[in-house]
Amino acid sequence: MILEGKDKMIERESNTMDSIISFRILDKDKTKLMDILDQKNITLSKLMRNLIRKEIANYFVVKNSNQV
Repeated sequence: MILEGKDKMIERESNTMDSIISFRILDKDKTKLMDILDQKNITLSKLMRNLIRKEIANYFVVKNSNQV
């Protein structure tokens, strides 16, 4: 078993979240978001935590780029 660093875990989690969100937007069968989360074994609170974390990171990136 290979243990990955925390950054890799967060990156992989983030990619999963992005794919769920993208899949939800492009889903032609109108599958419910909760069904997708259940298939990937992700709780709604975990999804929200990751979305909030991503928004905070984006805020700081934009804020820092505006200071230059």
